[in-house]
Amino acid sequence: MGGFLLEAPGLERPIPLDAEQLLYLIKHKYVAYPEDVTKKDLDDRDKSDGLSRLVAVFQATSFVVSLIARGVQGLTVTTIELTTMSFVIILFGTSWCWKDKPSDVETAILLKSSVHIGEIIANPSYQTPLDFISRNETALNVVWQYYNDLARKIWFSPFTRRIHTRPWDRIPGDRFLWMDFDLEIVAGGFIVAFSSIFFIGWNFHFPTDFERWAWRAASLYMITFGVIGSLWMGLWLWILLPQKRNAENYHMSILEDSIRHPAVVFSYVVSSIFAWWRLREFKGPFSASFSYYWIIRACYSGEMGQRFAEVEKQFGTGPSSTVRIGPNELLTSNPDVIRRTSAARSKYTRSTWYKLNTVDPYDDAMLNTLDTATHDTLKAQTAPGYAGKDNPGLEGEVDFILAQVVDKIRTKYAVGKSQPGNERSKKPLLDLASMAQYFTLDSISKVAFGEEFGLVCAERDIFGHIAMLDDVAAAVVVSSGVPYLRAIVASDLMLKLMGPKPGDKRGMGVLMGRTPRTGKKIVEKRFGPDAKDQQDMLGSFIRHGLTKRQCEVEALIQIIAGSDTTATTIRATMLYLLSTPRAYRALQAEIDAGIRSGRVSNPVTNAEADELPYLQAVILEGLRIHPPFTGLPFKVVPAGGETIDGKHVPAGTHISPNFVATARNTDVFGPDAGVFRPERWLEASREERAGMRRVAELVFGYGRWGCAGKMIAFLELNKVFVELLRHFDFQLVNPTQPWKSVNYNLYLQRDMWVSVELREAEAKAEE
Repeated sequence: MGGFLLEAPGLERPIPLDAEQLLYLIKHKYVAYPEDVTKKDLDDRDKSDGLSRLVAVFQATSFVVSLIARGVQGLTVTTIELTTMSFVIILFGTSWCWKDKPSDVETAILLKSSVHIGEIIANPSYQTPLDFISRNETALNVVWQYYNDLARKIWFSPFTRRIHTRPWDRIPGDRFLWMDFDLEIVAGGFIVAFSSIFFIGWNFHFPTDFERWAWRAASLYMITFGVIGSLWMGLWLWILLPQKRNAENYHMSILEDSIRHPAVVFSYVVSSIFAWWRLREFKGPFSASFSYYWIIRACYSGEMGQRFAEVEKQFGTGPSSTVRIGPNELLTSNPDVIRRTSAARSKYTRSTWYKLNTVDPYDDAMLNTLDTATHDTLKAQTAPGYAGKDNPGLEGEVDFILAQVVDKIRTKYAVGKSQPGNERSKKPLLDLASMAQYFTLDSISKVAFGEEFGLVCAERDIFGHIAMLDDVAAAVVVSSGVPYLRAIVASDLMLKLMGPKPGDKRGMGVLMGRTPRTGKKIVEKRFGPDAKDQQDMLGSFIRHGLTKRQCEVEALIQIIAGSDTTATTIRATMLYLLSTPRAYRALQAEIDAGIRSGRVSNPVTNAEADELPYLQAVILEGLRIHPPFTGLPFKVVPAGGETIDGKHVPAGTHISPNFVATARNTDVFGPDAGVFRPERWLEASREERAGMRRVAELVFGYGRWGCAGKMIAFLELNKVFVELLRHFDFQLVNPTQPWKSVNYNLYLQRDMWVSVELREAEAKAEE
């Protein structure tokens, strides 16, 4: 069937009608619906043009294969490939739409109206579906009507119009034509796919910053317009249009059956009810019972840890609560529950959240594998190296890097107490946030490979690792909270196309490369023909059976997991010390007393630091008040379900620790748990202190899934505060805005500007 044509007085020739226009004309009795038209006629489809369709699909497929081949070969994907892929999506979409082409396009059904066309279109064209009919209007008026119509379709209509009377709207001016159910789903997918393909190039290299930001702005526009457009189309088709027709008390049997799909609304409602029902006993934001809106909003806020603490405060039943944050997601601050999910013999397994830690699509590491047996094997093989049992020089390697930090601060940033103001002004301010990161990155590389990356001496982000983390953190973290986004972002295909590669000019790809002082190059030397066994972490890994590829992957993971968290704890603890003069002076006094009594060497040893009670209190309090990790490492409830807080949790539910809320548990740390007060650790009994420490250290994980590098982190923390405060005095430059800090799983912190002054002993030595 070739469709419907309208013949009416005032028309030079019949004009074609779409389904919405036909409905409008019949509803207002301008034409009579032809009773001899059957549903079979409406469903008529063309099966011809097979060769043309095959050629188009072949062409599109060849583009896709070519792009995948480039990724597999390690070739860089450029913006031209992304643009080509956008046309591929259009080609596939066009091919899909061909299936609705009628077979007999020449035979149309003519509908006659006795009403003059001028009366039918008496209203302005943006209020009627017959906007294809010309009334000899001026070009200016046509343009005005078009943009007025567009504005109403995109934004104003669903918010400004309400159902008050019947009919509630004179004419269905905002409309999408109804499609088959499968086409509705596919159309939305094509729209989002076309819009989001450009987003992949967010971190591509561009000749200028202007071009990079222009691409990003265009990508944001495309993805926003595509997603909103798809949602608006679905909202109109499934909710607003049926509402309008019901309000007008209008029904057409055949036509209505062809363009309405109540099963879609029904299935969505049923799935939402089912999602709510599974975890109905746990309170949380209303939207979390059937959508991931709350998680996405919290993750993208840049203060996710604080949002998680607030949701417990609002919906929790006490200091150790479990709340709902998603359709299948729970967040708990109950230390017993957290330990239960991670105990050595626990049957809980890792969720796909851990796949976001993947940096190599070909091999898993201990931090990202979902296979429990593989994880346990890797942990057993790497444990001696992380614990220092096979690395007797581990402490000396940290001392070596810390000495570089102290020397850099002394020679470049520190001023003597007796120096006049004009001399002081010649010394630059120190960004303590950056220096802390350089220290931890150089320390972990020195410990792991016996060679540091050299960031402290260079005082810059040599490999672009820190800058790359800033660029991708928000997108990765938002994806981590939503299962279907995780499945896309962490897929092998996406990692091959968009993941780090040895040819990259910055970020993890540089560390995967073969340039000197990178993890891959160092690993290659250890497996070369002239390699010698060395007493460091990498040597331990090799001795315990890790392959060359496994060593390369574990080396990359160490950089991610072993530097940012420790750097955050150093920054946060220093900030709280500088903001709490009582604690600052008390710690410095303990260090000075230790030096005078010979209990503190130069540099301080790890064993000596362990015997400084106020130092240990400061470290644990800094770790507690500002947990360096706030992500959602979900574990999966095992078969048979679980009982938490006296409530049943079905098998398959995802549950994550609420790190900030756990660290500020008033039952464990007292009513002033939100205050930085190291003295709480000294006032507690031995048993209380042990319990407090077990809770504070949950940020490192626990049991089977506990952080392998925990000992190295405490080694660095034990040393860094003693060495900084024995040599220097620090002062915040801007106490009202001490740093720039955002929280996406980890904390991205910079511009922590401080002035540095040599302490008296140092100043005398300088003189």
